[in-house]
Amino acid sequence: MTQQVTPNIVVVRQPPTKVTFSLTAAAVTTVTTEALLSMVSVRGVTAAGAATSQTVTTGKTLRITSITIAVVASGAAAIVQGNAILRARASGSLVTTDPALWRGRVSSNSTVQQSAGWMSATFPDGLDLPSGTVFGFSTIASVTTGAWDISLNGYEF
Repeated sequence: MTQQVTPNIVVVRQPPTKVTFSLTAAAVTTVTTEALLSMVSVRGVTAAGAATSQTVTTGKTLRITSITIAVVASGAAAIVQGNAILRARASGSLVTTDPALWRGRVSSNSTVQQSAGWMSATFPDGLDLPSGTVFGFSTIASVTTGAWDISLNGYEF
């Protein structure tokens, strides 16, 4: 009598490789007509030049985990109120009329120079953008005497 031995097969699944992603703008002057915001992206530890739109890496998904926006009164005595809008499209050039995925509104709440208003949004399950999606922020404010600080964080996998 012969015995047949069946080997145990173990399948090891590697977790997807994550690459951190951030998109930032600091001290960018506010505008009173909606416009795309020039921002610097960092994938892993590699920064790219400033651009008004970004594209999710081919074959990857970008999972956005948080967005923080702030507006600072940096000029004449005026309260600065503004909207920052995350926009996206499947491909092509991003424009201010593209669909809004997220919108935040903040106000400096004071006419004192350097007063600021800010907000932060977290996405516990992530806000996922598929491969090839073109995205970026547009902004509009009540006066041109303010400055935006915006940060988007997440990872590609």
